[in-house]
Amino acid sequence: MKRDRLSSAPSPVAPAPAPALSAAESSWLSAIITSSSDAIISKNLDGIIASWNPAAERVFGYPPQEIIGQSIRVLIPEDRQSEEDEILATIQAGRTVADFETIRLHKDGTAIPIMVTVSPVHDKSGTIVGASKIVRDISREHENQERLRQSEAQFKALADNIPQLAWMSDPEGQIFWYNKRWYEYTGADEETT
Repeated sequence: MKRDRLSSAPSPVAPAPAPALSAAESSWLSAIITSSSDAIISKNLDGIIASWNPAAERVFGYPPQEIIGQSIRVLIPEDRQSEEDEILATIQAGRTVADFETIRLHKDGTAIPIMVTVSPVHDKSGTIVGASKIVRDISREHENQERLRQSEAQFKALADNIPQLAWMSDPEGQIFWYNKRWYEYTGADEETT
């Protein structure tokens, strides 16, 4: 599902404190984060990056030693800085920002389309102390959508130049496209058909 605007989902206001983890459980959780194909980033309430998994390095190009301790804003294009203000306000209110599609910056300055979910992180007493971000690079999906648009445009250009009448309909039989020859033959107006 694509979302262009910030939206939030309610989170528990004060979750029950998590039980202390054994060394094995802690190691297991660390392995999950390390091996995730999604970038997993934590930050404090000032937006300072506290942790950065290997997938975050692959997505954004920064090694952990270079980015941990820096503001998350280094990843945000100038024209989208207000998004971080909204995200932090949402987190401080105890809500999750879910499936938010936006643009962030690679270390080399390249714009990266991403899908992000940001959740509040609570301490043992239930106080919100930061946020976790799960980020997925959706560049490939955007490239596929662009290829599909180009393919459709090429098909329509070809179909518009054949001498026969042509149209397309959905499985229910609703016609959603006619070629130019059809309009010329019927005299119908493209704007009203």
